[in-house]
Amino acid sequence: MSTDTKPARKKVAVHPIYPRVSIPREQIAEFSVESDGTVRKVHYLRMELVDRSGFEFFCGVVKEREQYERLLALTHGGPA
Repeated sequence: MSTDTKPARKKVAVHPIYPRVSIPREQIAEFSVESDGTVRKVHYLRMELVDRSGFEFFCGVVKEREQYERLLALTHGGPA
């Protein structure tokens, strides 16, 4: 038996990302990690365009904020 009382930390799977469309950088105002819901938060990556419209990117069933923080870092040129 283990005397460790801490719950096992859940590992986040890292999946490769491939571009599907190109939007000129000058048309993008900002990226941010957002969430909806109050009890069960669902996180997503939001891309806002200069005309104030935007896109929300949901990664399948991934709910962990860390995965979206990684996507945000990649949009700002972080290492893959």
